[in-house]
Amino acid sequence: MQQTIRLVSMNICLERVRGISFDAAFTLLQPHPSVGHVYARIIHEQGYGNLEPSVVNRGFAKSWKGRRDFDYSEAHWFKLVEQTLEGLLTRSLDEQLFRHLYDGFRDPACWLVYEDVRPSLKYFRERGMEMVVTSNWDTRLRQLLRDLDLDGYFREIIVSAEVGFYKPDPRIFQVSCDKLGCRPQEALHVGDTPEEDMEGAKQGGLQGLLINRSAAESTETEIRSLENLTELFKSGKVNKSG
Repeated sequence: MQQTIRLVSMNICLERVRGISFDAAFTLLQPHPSVGHVYARIIHEQGYGNLEPSVVNRGFAKSWKGRRDFDYSEAHWFKLVEQTLEGLLTRSLDEQLFRHLYDGFRDPACWLVYEDVRPSLKYFRERGMEMVVTSNWDTRLRQLLRDLDLDGYFREIIVSAEVGFYKPDPRIFQVSCDKLGCRPQEALHVGDTPEEDMEGAKQGGLQGLLINRSAAESTETEIRSLENLTELFKSGKVNKSG
């Protein structure tokens, strides 16, 4: 009951929900063990130096935070990786190393699917809830979700680099609603960023629910696990057809 009260205080009207949109990174899955670990391993294997994953992670976080007008193209990824590794390699980033780093994240072994994801998606699928992924990502995402056996849960996977719109642009959320087959006010978007996910959903007319997987517990403004969402539906207080 306490969790129900908290979610209601977010102005989430789950009785309306006929479709759910999920962000991908840090909502459904995350790099494993981290971007720094994967990059450092590949850099070592390719003979470009021995790097500490923590150092690479700091460089990546700084570059990611400072990105502007990032369109998820390979050219923009090259520039971001170059900034991340500036001053760290034994020789400059070239196309060969970039290709290994870029393709490295096609490997499902480099991703961790959160343990609550499959049970939650299974629950919603069995309940007849339509679901899509709405993600700022590049063309690697579709095959990655297939390799991780996640794609079958979703009616569609909406990838920003394919549709040409990027969250928080409300147009990508309109695509999501079209694929879900419901009106924006009947859709719920779950994601981990206030700007891209929550503000974008709001602008698109969807309900938005913030997930913060690093939080100690759910609060009045965010959940920490998809289990929190399924628990509310399981409480019997939500009528999907209402």
